[in-house]
Amino acid sequence: MIYLDEGLTTTVAVFNDDDANSGVKRKSLILNGVNMSASHMDSRKYMTLLSYILLLLTENPKDVLVICFGTGLTSGAAGVYPGINSVDVVDISPGVFRAAKNFSDINYDAASNPKIHKIVQDGRSHLLTTQKTYDVITAEPPPPTNAGAVNRYTPEYYELTRKALKPGGIVSQWIPLHSQTETHIYEHF
Repeated sequence: MIYLDEGLTTTVAVFNDDDANSGVKRKSLILNGVNMSASHMDSRKYMTLLSYILLLLTENPKDVLVICFGTGLTSGAAGVYPGINSVDVVDISPGVFRAAKNFSDINYDAASNPKIHKIVQDGRSHLLTTQKTYDVITAEPPPPTNAGAVNRYTPEYYELTRKALKPGGIVSQWIPLHSQTETHIYEHF
């Protein structure tokens, strides 16, 4: 363990998971005992793509909303994309933002980027209360089986994201099908 933050809503830990046998170097982000993200290549690819694909599909994007910070890679990638004015990042856990420095080697130093605005709040609540609109909204919430996360997998939530979009804007959400049982997938999707 290289980092620990025990907060009001979340215990955040970062573990060095280097594998000496294979030479793979990686760090894992653990929230309340659940592995949520890591710095290995597979995670780095999809998190970067969650920003870049949407930004490439949007004409002249300026304002981005990222719901759930994780390792900060999606936010960091958006923050260094040409022409972006602001990236609002919403996460309920301030400890996740504080842990970002442990991933600065892969997240484009998101914690220090002045374009990235960290908002400690639930993503759904932010959508309910913000007047700001965005060109791109991307979300990487925990699986719906995690306490409180199911509210980011409902038709009402997706309607809130639609209302927060500028004309021509786009929304994307990572859905962790790999961590769900067949029953969960068919019942909820």
